[in-house]
Amino acid sequence: MKLYINTILIFSLLFWGTLGRVFKGCSKADDVAHAGSYVKSLDHIPYQTNYKTMGRYLTSEAVIKEPLLLKRNLEATEIVDTKVINDLKMKDPSIKSQVDNIDEKFLPSERIAEYQKIIEKHAKNINFHDYKKLFKVVKLASKMKKFYILDGNVKDDNKEVSENYTYSKNGFNVHVPKGFYEITSLQNPIIDKIWMSDNAMITVYSFEKNDKKSLEQWKNFKGENRKILQLFESDERLINHSVFFEGEKIYGSLKILKQGNKILFVEISFDDHLSYIDGRKDLLSKI
Repeated sequence: MKLYINTILIFSLLFWGTLGRVFKGCSKADDVAHAGSYVKSLDHIPYQTNYKTMGRYLTSEAVIKEPLLLKRNLEATEIVDTKVINDLKMKDPSIKSQVDNIDEKFLPSERIAEYQKIIEKHAKNINFHDYKKLFKVVKLASKMKKFYILDGNVKDDNKEVSENYTYSKNGFNVHVPKGFYEITSLQNPIIDKIWMSDNAMITVYSFEKNDKKSLEQWKNFKGENRKILQLFESDERLINHSVFFEGEKIYGSLKILKQGNKILFVEISFDDHLSYIDGRKDLLSKI
């Protein structure tokens, strides 16, 4: 009897071990299915953007388990796809006719799916690599819009600054490097100017006097809406910091320029810690 029970026990362990390996092998497929279900549940994304479409601009597997990042990538994909369609319209009158027909017959929430059919049809003639930088800029803008409480919509028509571009305010000059785009579609009363590249943001604040009072206003702004501001390795004229909000984090350095009664707050921000470590000193030296 004891031998019989042991035989059953050994057989059970072998069975469940094999079944466990099968389930483990299916885990990635389950992740994809779960992500697909998540996409369908996004009320504010009524379009039919899929992983194949998004994969033109990035590797989709990297975002399967990150709902916030997945949502942002989907939104960025749809903005860039609209840019691709507009470029195709300019080059080919027959495509323009098709797009005009779509715009006339379909609701705004249905158009992207139709646009993507046209893109798929002409994919061999489109260099998607040319749109990858725009995708990164749009995705960064989407994240910074949330952290900086910016009104307006993220757009695809931002203009890149010229070589040796300088912005002057309150008697100070801010040098913005090539590769940054002026963002005019997003605003906040506390912010004067915004420029973004594919991995960083430069912000000029509206403060012009009283550095101590302005610094308190800046700290309050950074901590609005339950955001968590953390300062580190800072001094009187350079405030290094991170901001945590709703499961995400950004890193930045606030440079305080002062001459007599006049001040200017210039901030650089990065999407993640590695980008901050790699790019902070170089970008600060250029502005």
